[in-house]
Amino acid sequence: MPRALDQIDQFVVVMMENRSFDHMLGYWGLPPWSADRAAQPADGVRLDHVCPAPDGSPRRPFAFTAEELGRIDHDLPHDRRSVWGQLNRDAANPTRFHMDGFVRQSVPAGPVPEHVPCLGYLTPSLVPVTHFLSTEFTICDRWFSPIPTETHPNRMMSLAGWTPYDQTPGQLVDASPTVVDFLRGRGVDLRVYARRVSFLALATSTVTHAREVLHPWASFEAEWNAPVTGPRVVYAEPAYRDAGSIVPQPPAEDDHPPTPVAYGQAFLREVYRIVRGNDERWRRTLMIITYDEHGGFADHVSPPILETPAPAQGLYPRFVSAGPRVPAILVSPWVDRLGTCKLVLDHTSILRTLAEKFAPGDQRVFRNADGGAADCVFRRPVSSLWPALTRTTPRDDNPPSPPAPALPPQPASAPNPATPVIQAALDAVLARLGVLP
Repeated sequence: MPRALDQIDQFVVVMMENRSFDHMLGYWGLPPWSADRAAQPADGVRLDHVCPAPDGSPRRPFAFTAEELGRIDHDLPHDRRSVWGQLNRDAANPTRFHMDGFVRQSVPAGPVPEHVPCLGYLTPSLVPVTHFLSTEFTICDRWFSPIPTETHPNRMMSLAGWTPYDQTPGQLVDASPTVVDFLRGRGVDLRVYARRVSFLALATSTVTHAREVLHPWASFEAEWNAPVTGPRVVYAEPAYRDAGSIVPQPPAEDDHPPTPVAYGQAFLREVYRIVRGNDERWRRTLMIITYDEHGGFADHVSPPILETPAPAQGLYPRFVSAGPRVPAILVSPWVDRLGTCKLVLDHTSILRTLAEKFAPGDQRVFRNADGGAADCVFRRPVSSLWPALTRTTPRDDNPPSPPAPALPPQPASAPNPATPVIQAALDAVLARLGVLP
């Protein structure tokens, strides 16, 4: 009997920006949508989830209207200190978090509106492509950001299983071995298609292999439709908002507030169209869509106690838990329609999945902090994605995806603390290639 582990050798990884599970997919826990998922229920947003304002008055989740969503004009707090306040650890039971500090961190003083943006959740009319993908395939309602802090450390966790910093740095970083080293060392064809500039280029291992790894976005469809010659791992990266002051086109589409989510919907639709368009490759494909971290939006599920040790250099204090839940969808003919995966997962689950495929039985393929029997990925108490792929034969259906929503005007990008990082990566890539990736 075929197994997904034996049959799948094509992987597409898409990581969007700064949205929580309750915010993006939480509606699946509410009627009328919950009835469609009755066979495999999702732990969605809870309307009785109270997050007090600074004066103690209660605030609860609410469904965004298009107008309210369009009024989000700034990023919500999600640095390490803010996230710890949002989680609000139980003093009597340190294995539990109250998950009620989102409003206090978002509006620490002054008047608090009845509808605080951090508590808003989206409904299918606002995210039609996400709704299509989460209907036709499988969602993961226990996928957490690896550590309770901001974008760059969580993305580095997804590339290397550890991070040399706990906040956004100002230079390229060496976190070797990364997924680039792992895949290239095993002869796996790795291709990164970035709409503006690649986040993977913030790691020195990517820059070292830039000519082989970084491919122009315009070549994605043609290269995906070329004959399948062996295993391939693709990272498809949206146009990041933080890069907008450097590379203004195409417009931001990563879902990073205040970017309108319609742009992210169009991006996801385009990636799915390309991936699904090649029947031969599709039958061997797992596409993983997730978000780097929650971006300050509320979630009600307490993250697991999961220690992430500090680097040997002692650059920051250890993390004692995962971060809040983030949206995650597994898109493949090897998953169920309207499926709900209950495995405890985080971004290192992607690395474990690739390791179990391309280095079976070897638990030391990523960095070892102490020379133990397992590396920084396999020591984490999270699963790979293979148990979520429960079908014994691939599906052959091809439901049509919906049109992407109309694109509203987009706020102009402005310089911000992430810009020097991206500029450093861009300069290094340009020096090596002479052109944008």
